[in-house]
Amino acid sequence: MLRKFLYALPWLALGLLAVIFGLALYGPSQNVTFEGASVEGLRETYESVEKVHPSSLSPRLTELARKRADCFGASPMARFDGLCHSEYLRDILRVGREEIESAPRLGDFLVQVDSCPIVYSVCMGEKSAQDCRESEGERVCEYAEENMSNCAAMEARCIDRILDIYWRGSPVDSYGSERLL
Repeated sequence: MLRKFLYALPWLALGLLAVIFGLALYGPSQNVTFEGASVEGLRETYESVEKVHPSSLSPRLTELARKRADCFGASPMARFDGLCHSEYLRDILRVGREEIESAPRLGDFLVQVDSCPIVYSVCMGEKSAQDCRESEGERVCEYAEENMSNCAAMEARCIDRILDIYWRGSPVDSYGSERLL
């Protein structure tokens, strides 16, 4: 009897693995997308950020936004290696810990602060004035420096808004919806 069980054991293990694999592949899945991640949600986020007044942290946050944009622009691979994004989040957390004394809702903060680079991109698209010139027979276009500065300031206001909601503890309804994206 024990001998038959030992012969059947590998087949039972294989069957169990097949069931687990089948459940993982075809079983119920969780929707991991943001509910509000839509064009309408982005428009509302952008409009709410436009109404935010810069705080005393604005110069530091604007510099972090510029640094992030420069890092991503430095290499085509920057979007894939995660170094720019990690440094961006680390710098924002450092500013928050140095300048704000209240305890943050850190998990919510980190999820929501990821929407701020999107605000920068929307701003750059909205203010799409580019400086174009001919260079060695090719047309080269770059965003105007003023646009980059304005959009970095817009990203800083977005970070300020999320700091207000998830770190400084200001009332959520002073900005409307708590959820950004």
